[in-house]
Amino acid sequence: MPKEEEVEVITAAETTELAEIEATELANIEAEMKAEAAAMKENLTVTSSKISNSNKKFTMPDGKEMGDTMELVILGYIDTATYYPGVYNSNKHEAPTCYAFGEVGKPMLPSGKVEKPQAPSCEECANSQFGSKGDGKACNESYQVAVIVPGESDTPVTLTIAATGRGSFNTSMSAIINNFGHPAKAIVTAEFTEKAYPVVKLTGGRPNPDFAKHYSVSKAAVATLLEQG
Repeated sequence: MPKEEEVEVITAAETTELAEIEATELANIEAEMKAEAAAMKENLTVTSSKISNSNKKFTMPDGKEMGDTMELVILGYIDTATYYPGVYNSNKHEAPTCYAFGEVGKPMLPSGKVEKPQAPSCEECANSQFGSKGDGKACNESYQVAVIVPGESDTPVTLTIAATGRGSFNTSMSAIINNFGHPAKAIVTAEFTEKAYPVVKLTGGRPNPDFAKHYSVSKAAVATLLEQG
């Protein structure tokens, strides 16, 4: 008769012991992630540091040139509106006459720092209406997006999405949320459209291995953007 193969039998006690070991290891990992996230949050200094997209090239706040594409993690974003009565000159760092920061989808009000608001709210402002400047608006609307650039820094910085690119950005964000559940769960690629001026679009998406710590600072990052107003 053929020899029967020996079968290793794991007792209930051993099963319980293995489960306890795995639970302990998982708890230790989660504790480490929480500690890293807490330290990151304490040191959070979002995010007057902006990524430049001048000449359809990305440049980090420290001057490092990233080229015409770059990977990033989106933590969140806000609505902004800025009004300059004359022609805006990017080479002159002048404060706008009126500006507003607000949560996306909520009413926008002029900042309390504005000396002479153009209207009680952006909805009521003539500068926010199409046709107030040629075929467009006299007030410049954009998204300010808090992002982390993997491999560069764990400190959030800001990427500006101009008015002409907000529709494309909204479409991309919907796809990211549908595919991943939360923007910070994905590492996406930012690149420029074929238009003559710098309009950023998002493409692709792969799982973000650092989602837990990035998610933990996402609310603080957005709150800091709002506080700039």
